[in-house]
Amino acid sequence: MDRSERFHIIDTMLSHRQSVSFTELRERLGVSPATLKRDLRYLVDRFNAPIVYDRDLGGYRFDKSEYVGDKYALPGLWFSAEEIHALMTMQHLLASLDAGGILGPHIQPLMARITGLMDRGRHSAEEVRKRIKLINLGARTASLKHFSSVGMALLNRKQLTIRFLTRRAMRSQTE
Repeated sequence: MDRSERFHIIDTMLSHRQSVSFTELRERLGVSPATLKRDLRYLVDRFNAPIVYDRDLGGYRFDKSEYVGDKYALPGLWFSAEEIHALMTMQHLLASLDAGGILGPHIQPLMARITGLMDRGRHSAEEVRKRIKLINLGARTASLKHFSSVGMALLNRKQLTIRFLTRRAMRSQTE
């Protein structure tokens, strides 16, 4: 378990209970006493977490009198507009590839990871997908048989000759 995950577990435990003993926190996190002390100190010093030890309750708790507006909050996963657009575009492009093709088994874990990243916000990835539609203006359809041929040639270190035709050249050939 990484440090940020421990921070979220500590935050959840302290938010949902009146107090949590040092031993309970340590056992739940599976860390040494020194690591737990460092984590608690870090939360107080860096994130302004109002964590106090209550002798009467025999454990740690959030000091509600220390809350001033939204002063304390753990960092989340934030994306800029460009990063969100890139994630949405990548997801759209990956979804348009043939799932049964060469890349199928490799695309699925990546799609799951992108969906997981998008699900961390206030809205689910499915809701975002319903509300945002990416339209490929002027995009050509490409056959996966060409991708497969190029991919196999590259893997086998074969030389390729590729002839590129513009739309105008393609129209003049069919006329």
